[in-house]
Amino acid sequence: MENIKKMIIIVIAIIVILIISLFIVKYLDKKYKEENFENTVTLEVINTIDYVKNRNEFFAVKACITKYLSYVARRRK
Repeated sequence: MENIKKMIIIVIAIIVILIISLFIVKYLDKKYKEENFENTVTLEVINTIDYVKNRNEFFAVKACITKYLSYVARRRK
């Protein structure tokens, strides 16, 4: 009978410790998300078309666009 009481006390203590640790983790996670929200960066994009003056630049951009489109096509499947 005494062993059962000790086990019940130990189980209750473990449950209380777990609940407290979950609240602490949740609080820290919420605080971390609030801190990261303030560090957002906005980017203004200017939509203009410029003529390419260099062949290497053209082929580099073409290769990047081709790779991007192939990755997007793979993700859809």
